[in-house]
Amino acid sequence: GDTEPPTMSFLLVAACVELLLAVAGVATDASGKFVYLSSLEDVMAVFGVCAIAALVARRKGNFGVAAAASGLALCYAAAKSCAVVLWAGVPSTASITLCACAAAAACAAVAGAAVDGKKAAAAKADGYSKLESGDEESKKAQLSLRDILRLLKPYFWPRSMVGKGAVFSTLLFVILSKVCTVVAPLVLATAANAVAADGKNGVKKAIQASLVYAGLTFVGKVLKECQSLAYLNVQKYAFIDLSSDTFSHLHSLSLQWALSKKMGEVVRVTDRGIAGCDTFMRYGVLYIGPSIGEAVAVCVLFYVHFKLWELSCLVFGSVALYAFLTVKLTLWRKRFRAAMNQSDNRWHDRLTESLVNYETVKYFTAETYECEMFAKEIKSYQKSSVSVQASLSALNIAQQVILCGCLG
Repeated sequence: GDTEPPTMSFLLVAACVELLLAVAGVATDASGKFVYLSSLEDVMAVFGVCAIAALVARRKGNFGVAAAASGLALCYAAAKSCAVVLWAGVPSTASITLCACAAAAACAAVAGAAVDGKKAAAAKADGYSKLESGDEESKKAQLSLRDILRLLKPYFWPRSMVGKGAVFSTLLFVILSKVCTVVAPLVLATAANAVAADGKNGVKKAIQASLVYAGLTFVGKVLKECQSLAYLNVQKYAFIDLSSDTFSHLHSLSLQWALSKKMGEVVRVTDRGIAGCDTFMRYGVLYIGPSIGEAVAVCVLFYVHFKLWELSCLVFGSVALYAFLTVKLTLWRKRFRAAMNQSDNRWHDRLTESLVNYETVKYFTAETYECEMFAKEIKSYQKSSVSVQASLSALNIAQQVILCGCLG
């Protein structure tokens, strides 16, 4: 619920455009001249901008900014009403109504922001009290960009010299494979143009260009496989460094933390965290980053080589829409993934604790109870897994709609 809705930025931009149009002269009289005192569009636009800005600020926890945005709407409405009164000489019904409505709305917004601020402060204080009492379930890890980069440092600069060489080799293979992928279609186009030309020279050039195209395609495939092989060494040494650092960090924690945590859940979270770092770097370095560079290169080629700026804009817009939709739907899927991870933690913790305390279970003849609880956790995990897979299918369908629309 803390993330900004996908349409919020578009609404804010639309409201700003409406404000500019209103101030520029949306309201005109019969002669076509702009009459600022008789216009209400500018006030409505200010209300729209300030209301959306206050909503965004409140969702992000900036209650002071939300109150300031509401106060700005009140000040503008009051200034507009005063200008109408001073110009006309007498207060009009419209100015009085406008000022009253603005005051009521702004005061309500300021009061709401103050109440939300108190609730947030109370929730924060309650979280601190729970943390001090030993309840660390309410504490959520927050990593800055610097901390994330430091965590992923073994993938960029491992401790081993062999790992560092593997990093440079992977980057080199990625760049060369993408160069072959981008250049190969241009060579194929040259072969097609040569076939269309008359004479033996054209056929000879077409055969040569076809051979070059086949060679570039083959080399690109080989380099792509080489990048996967080189990344295996990067993954190996990064896994060693991350696992050693995590294990060392766990042993540096206090005894109270160890006694209050469930070992099965800790082991599972550690394993999943290391695997998550590897997945993030694999897709980012080997797939997402090179694909973005390839898309930009293709757009530039369409504009520079083929002189087709419309096609270049279409490709760029489709890629941008594809990326935007992927990010938004992935953030939407995060709730299902989080639920599945929690279920996964619970059933692994149930399995580990039950087997570690085997004598206690036997002493109280709780085998049936343990089996029932284990089956319950497994059922919850499978249910969450189905939701994750269904949301992934929805993401794939949406991506294919964009791709097919661009190709069509």
